[in-house]
Amino acid sequence: MKRIATCAVVLCFVAALAVAQEAAEKPWFDLQNCVFCKEVAAQPGLLEHMNTEYHNISSGFLSISKVDDEYLPAYEKMKAGMKKVITDMQTTGKIPYMCQHCSKYGEFAMAGVKMEEVETGYGIIHMAMSSDSTVVTKLQEFAKRTDTESKKYKKEMAGKK
Repeated sequence: MKRIATCAVVLCFVAALAVAQEAAEKPWFDLQNCVFCKEVAAQPGLLEHMNTEYHNISSGFLSISKVDDEYLPAYEKMKAGMKKVITDMQTTGKIPYMCQHCSKYGEFAMAGVKMEEVETGYGIIHMAMSSDSTVVTKLQEFAKRTDTESKKYKKEMAGKK
């Protein structure tokens, strides 16, 4: 009996290690493989003409995205593509490959995080909020990481030109 318990503990540890390693290997954004990021990449020039800032608020975070006017139709196509991916996931129950960013976003949605979006003449404001302080901390960490990774990615893109 003791041996079975030890084996179970070892198996749980190995499984947890495998999950942690898989998450560590996934990039934060993956425009080539992530089912959601691909929708951004499918709109030539959109990424270069869309800027987003992240800000923590007491209940989570808000992001403000500004899309250059001539790329608003591309932005709408991107959103439509992402909605189709979500519909396909809901219909089939299959979870496709997602980068860390999009996986986390999905986890927040499934955990009941309240998300609202407002389109203004100045840009798109997205808010992710929770009344659970543990979730708020995770939301704010996500916003900080996304802001950092976005800036890093933009620098890399600028260096390739």
